[in-house]
Amino acid sequence: MGHIVNDNRQDLLLPSKRCLTLLFADIANFTQRAERVTPEVLSELTQQILERLTAVAHQHGGTVDKYMGDAVMVFWNAPFAQVDHADRGVAAAMDMMAAIEQFNAEGSALLEGEPIAVRIGVHTGEVVVGDLGTRFRHAYTAIGDAVNVTARLQTLARELHEYLVVSKQTVALLTRTWPLVSRGNIALKGRQETVGVYTLIHKQDDDRNDDGAQQ
Repeated sequence: MGHIVNDNRQDLLLPSKRCLTLLFADIANFTQRAERVTPEVLSELTQQILERLTAVAHQHGGTVDKYMGDAVMVFWNAPFAQVDHADRGVAAAMDMMAAIEQFNAEGSALLEGEPIAVRIGVHTGEVVVGDLGTRFRHAYTAIGDAVNVTARLQTLARELHEYLVVSKQTVALLTRTWPLVSRGNIALKGRQETVGVYTLIHKQDDDRNDDGAQQ
């Protein structure tokens, strides 16, 4: 919350309803890796990965909501308005994957010869965002169904053997062209309504799509 305080805008901390683009990213196969490496190696590796993901989020003007073990949650369009928040979220996701590829290429001993990957979910929707903490601890965060959907999309990425899953709601707001292809409507775990999802285009995919995805 430092940039809010420094801007002398305490009103920005007040909870309000906003349309945000949210991103969840976590380390793929983290549980299996944890079984094979020492806690010290796992801790250092996780810290380095989250540091790189956070740096990318900041480069794209994202607000880091929280870390959850091996995962990070980021959002755009709060506390300050960002009309291109959907593009920022997708751009950050792309650059996060590139940052992890670079990390693998550097050949850190922490990898112990096994490259690492992240799985990412991106979604856009209305939430309540602001200081939702208590008198004991401040917590600038976002809550609402859109947060849950984003987390489910990140989980869906693993189930689809994809590294990135973007919702139809986010794609509808994109102003730039991204290499995404529709996978139709998919039911998310624990939800009755299906969600339109997009993933990265692969070589075998047809050149088909709309709403900001690659033609």
